[in-house]
Order: sequence, then structure tokens, then C-alpha cells
Amino acid sequence: EVTVAAARLLACAGEGTSFGFVGNTALHWCAARGHLGCLRLLLDAKSPTASRSRGGGTPLHACTHGPGGDLMAAANPAADEASVAAAQLLLASGADPTPSGLTPSRLAAALGRPVLAAALQAAEAAAAAGKSAQAAAAAVAEAAAAAAQAGAGATSQSAFVRLPAGEDEVQSSSEEQEQDEEAESGEWATAEAWREAGNRAFRAKEFRRAEARYTRGLALAQSCAGSGPGEAPCARELRSNRSGARLAAGYAAGALRDARRLVAAAPEWPKSHSRLGAALLASGCAYEAILA
Repeated sequence: EVTVAAARLLACAGEGTSFGFVGNTALHWCAARGHLGCLRLLLDAKSPTASRSRGGGTPLHACTHGPGGDLMAAANPAADEASVAAAQLLLASGADPTPSGLTPSRLAAALGRPVLAAALQAAEAAAAAGKSAQAAAAAVAEAAAAAAQAGAGATSQSAFVRLPAGEDEVQSSSEEQEQDEEAESGEWATAEAWREAGNRAFRAKEFRRAEARYTRGLALAQSCAGSGPGEAPCARELRSNRSGARLAAGYAAGALRDARRLVAAAPEWPKSHSRLGAALLASGCAYEAILA
């Protein structure tokens, strides 16, 4: 039986501690760290699966970070197994696979964890089909096994998961597209020119147009001087700016993907980590944002 005092502890989100501003419950921490035994105890005690951190993340979102909390470590079978098992426990206890905002599956994809992303997408499909919580949990295991068998978990520092077709592309109005196509044949013939054009759009708070221009500049980044290991300096600036534009436009998953690529390509550049921290915070991962 859960006493009143125990119930308060279950709902505690770090108040009175140095991590109080994060707002994670014990369920968030156990899900993120892969502590399955503790996770079962908390769920048996009816710890709420819909609780939100200060950044808006649920315990199911927390599963995407994997044991140890090393966001930049490549996904590996052991980490995937622990995260998938944690997700199963949460889903079997009624966790919603499609909470408002950035879904756990999209966050897993943006963090470079394709096996977990496939598993959580299966849970979303099961929920959409009106299946039970237990059926959704079972679908997670099947999808994860299939994704791992197909080699989807073989990622590297430079390999990042794309979201479903269309979601990673810039959606500009016909007027914006016409103007940019005209400029491409004129003075905006280099990556640097596109970056400056994107900066002007960003300052004007035209974030989608800025994103489109940074993307066009990235396509021309090979024309930049000084290319070597990783991305050329101008490509680095363009990717950083695009991450900021995507975040300002409300596209946290795209901003997070760009930021991860920045950290992989330029780990010594402070701005890489600030972009990653901002994108993680917008994705509901306050604690991970601090680590970044």
C-alpha cells in the first residue's frame, strides 16, 4: 500500500535539491538510466507515466537517452536493449506513445537511435489502431528486434537518421521559392552569400526563409576554402545557423539533428555545444541540455 508520504516522494520532481529546476521524477531518472528493477517498483506503486519535466519531457522521452546518459555515444545493442525494455514497461503501464509536442519516436531518431525510434513508431501505430497497452508494448519488442536484425542500429559519428520523407525538407511558400531561385543565378552564387542572405532573413524573424537559405548554402559548401577533416568552416557556420533557425521556427527535431552533427564534426567549437543544449532543452531534455 502506498502511504501519503510515499506518494509525495513518487511525485517529487527534485524540489529542494540542486536538480529541482529540471523537474524530473524518479520515473524519468530510472527510464533514462535503464534501471529496470527500480522502474518496475515505481510503476507497481502507480508512479504517473504522464508526468512532465520542466522542459515538457515524459518518462517515455527519457528512455531515448540510454544508460549512462552519454548522448554522443553511438547506439549499441546493450543500450538499445535497456531502452527498449524500459519503454515496454512504461507502455504496458499506460504511457502515451504520442504525447503532445515532440514524440518520443522522433526524439529517438534525432538522437541517432534508429532501433529505439522504430520500436516507438510501432507503439504509435498500435495506439492509433486502438490496441491495448500490452499490445503496444509487445509491438515495441517485435519492431526493435526487426530493426536490429536489419542492421539499423549500426550508426557512426557521421551517420544520422532522417525523419520520414518530407519532414526534413524546407517548406517555403511559392513566393519565397521564386525569389530564392532568382537570386541563385545572381549574386548568391556561393555558400557564404547564402549564409548572409539567411542571416538577413533571421534578423527579420523570417525563420522558415532563413532555414531555406541556409540549406541552399550547405548544398554549395564544397565551394568554401579551408575544407579538411569534418565540415568546412563555412558549412559549420551554415549548419549552426540552420539549427538556430529551425529552433526558432519550432522545428526542434531538425535543430537537434543539426546540433548533433555539429558536435560530431567540430567538438572543440563551443557553439556546437550551445546549439545542442538549446535543441535538447526545447525537446524537453533539461538535464541532458546541461550535460551538452
